[in-house]
Amino acid sequence: MYHDVITQKEAKKFRTVAFPRFKRSTSMDDQGLVYIDKYAVSEKGVITDAEEPFIAKMSRRVGQLTGLSTELPHAEPIMVLNYGLGGAIQHHLDYFAEVYHRYTAIDGNRMMTFLTYLNEVEAGGAIVFPEIDLITPAVQNAALLVQNLKKSGDYEPLSLHAGCPVLMGSKWTAVKWIREYGNEFKRPCSLSPDE
Repeated sequence: MYHDVITQKEAKKFRTVAFPRFKRSTSMDDQGLVYIDKYAVSEKGVITDAEEPFIAKMSRRVGQLTGLSTELPHAEPIMVLNYGLGGAIQHHLDYFAEVYHRYTAIDGNRMMTFLTYLNEVEAGGAIVFPEIDLITPAVQNAALLVQNLKKSGDYEPLSLHAGCPVLMGSKWTAVKWIREYGNEFKRPCSLSPDE
């Protein structure tokens, strides 16, 4: 976990810029059809670097912290999410499974997830990784880096995670998914397939 990745002022700016774009969070089935997922209780807003200079600055910061390319098409636009009281998301993996090949053919898969906490959560809202027995509390202005793919490009099943329900208040996060292509030489594969 990276601490003090953003300032209080920047966290507020994220929330202010994203709020007008908010829509109910959705998921995608195996056929690529979008639906409202009763297990993903949140609202989200997507903001591109081109739309908002502040967002471009934040994307560059993610790149500086990770050493990876965070510009399009090497990364997705930042998505800001708000989980209100009871808001949560079921166990899931951020990478696209083989059935979604059409979403990974051009830019590659979601290699890394960079999740920044934009507020102090009064109670609840932790992210849990059951495969490695890890609970990460929501720490304001901190960021969590999740490796979705191994260096070999194979799926990392240990990245399975869930967002616990918010018990008091709300939880705001900003997520930047970094793709494989454009980062091949910044994160080259190793001799070990398990790395």
